[in-house]
Amino acid sequence: KTAELLRFFYAKNLFGKFTLFHPPNFVCNVKFNLIYLYIRYGQSVTPRLAVGQTEKRYFMKYIVVLGDGMADYRKGPLGFRTPLDVAAKPNIDSLAAKGTVGLIRTVDPGLSPGSDVANLSVMGYDPAVCYTGRSPLEALSIGVDFTKDDTVFRMNLVSLQESEDGSFDRFVMKDYSAGEISSSEAHELVAFLSENLSNGCIDFYGGTSYRNCAVLRGAKSEVVFTPPHDILGKEIGEYLPKGPGAEIFRSLTERSVALLKDHP
Repeated sequence: KTAELLRFFYAKNLFGKFTLFHPPNFVCNVKFNLIYLYIRYGQSVTPRLAVGQTEKRYFMKYIVVLGDGMADYRKGPLGFRTPLDVAAKPNIDSLAAKGTVGLIRTVDPGLSPGSDVANLSVMGYDPAVCYTGRSPLEALSIGVDFTKDDTVFRMNLVSLQESEDGSFDRFVMKDYSAGEISSSEAHELVAFLSENLSNGCIDFYGGTSYRNCAVLRGAKSEVVFTPPHDILGKEIGEYLPKGPGAEIFRSLTERSVALLKDHP
């Protein structure tokens, strides 16, 4: 693998020109036109030393900043330029002028174009192999325990506009973040939902702001969900959970509305 990667670098003339996105078990360091490429198993490994060379251990240090969605779209009022193009951004302009600028595909064809898929690619993981959804990653980040037999779901707190006839399917997605609810308020609401909706099969966990988690214990799910931020201003009926077992989640969603409607 190492020889193949080296041949690729030479063929593409990448040495000394690019910070490379690589699998996390490879460490690459470019310094004084010398290349150290070695495999790391939990700790740094010393490359083979030349005669008279002192031993050093190298780890690449870098900062990855993702302007997720920052590019935006071209706008008519801006002369069909993007907001980023029009904005005053001297620091970004300086980085672009002094650095290497290019394009990279972070979402392969056939995968859902979202930040969860793209971020895995940026960190060197192959989403086609590793991706199971953003929910397990977020659950791990807040300390939720689950097994390979469980299914983890993102549970968003949202704001809905009630329909005139009271029909739940005709409620409108007003705000996908529940007014950027604070984490402390969200935890209070999630605890309240847990007391009233948990049934031994589904557990609820407070996360950060509107982004919370639910875990279906000991079962897999083929239910299809729609991200709330994709349906702002739309009636929710068409976008409620679909597929085998969807009625459980539709019921939980509708019951949560009744529970939270008059919550202080």
